[in-house]
Amino acid sequence: MEPTKTISLKQEITVGNEIYRELTLREPIVNELIISYKNAGEKGTAVCAYDAQIALVSSVSGVAINALEAFPTRILDEAIEYLTTFQTQNDDEICDDQWEMPLASPLQLSDGSQIASLDLKEPTVKQRKEAMKRIDAHGQGIVGGLEFQASLLMQVTEQKLPTILKLPISDFTKATNYLMRFFPDIQKVGKDLLTN
Repeated sequence: MEPTKTISLKQEITVGNEIYRELTLREPIVNELIISYKNAGEKGTAVCAYDAQIALVSSVSGVAINALEAFPTRILDEAIEYLTTFQTQNDDEICDDQWEMPLASPLQLSDGSQIASLDLKEPTVKQRKEAMKRIDAHGQGIVGGLEFQASLLMQVTEQKLPTILKLPISDFTKATNYLMRFFPDIQKVGKDLLTN
């Protein structure tokens, strides 16, 4: 998958003083995905899900939501399809009980250092229980699932939450899919988040 994608508009769109001829997208980070769903509300309605998708496209493209709402629907659908590709991972890639998962590219931390991999292993009962508190706090919907996964990944890797929230969604998905394989009784939360 390409790290960025530019979608050309067949006709330019003017919203206020802005003229749009294209929509340029990049891979979202975990925090953008969580915020888009939190801000849209999690009422389980089709409109809330669509609002979250629009908010995510706005976040990764820099185009305001009111401008995106003037775009042709096929453009937004293509944008959502592109963003969804970052969540597609091969679940059978790693079968070990421990894995040093390389990141697609090094992640710059706030202290100036970088990390190039995440050290993953089977979560402990205590780590799982702590992560489940995030579901209790946010419900069993998309936001609760993402918060659970972020908390679990933070505990297992011993990375700080801001680091986890800055991960590209493809790395986050790969890491959480690895962790979720230790929970065969739980349906994977967070898979296909951008499609309903």
